[in-house]
Amino acid sequence: MSCRVVCSGEEGGSSSGGKFIRPGPLTRSGYLNYLREYRQKHCGLTAVETVRQGAKAWNNLSQEEKNRYKQMGSSITSRSASLRRNARSRSGRRSLSARRRSVRRSNR
Repeated sequence: MSCRVVCSGEEGGSSSGGKFIRPGPLTRSGYLNYLREYRQKHCGLTAVETVRQGAKAWNNLSQEEKNRYKQMGSSITSRSASLRRNARSRSGRRSLSARRRSVRRSNR
């Protein structure tokens, strides 16, 4: 899978016919997954304009369309959880941040 996409939309791109953008990772958030695709289609916009216009477009989507983007992240969530479990079992210990969290909880 390629980590870059050529953007040749009407709203931007370079004069040479296209601009490479990184699509960004899939997340648990349906909204962020939508913005990921919106950014690919409207790559000539600034970051602020992408979020403003993308938010308006997200609010106009039907619930079925929003659910499609939410479903994108559900497979990532279960996969990342299993990767964390496997990494912990291989190393035999928790990460430093996990150990700090448990210490904070026990001090309460």
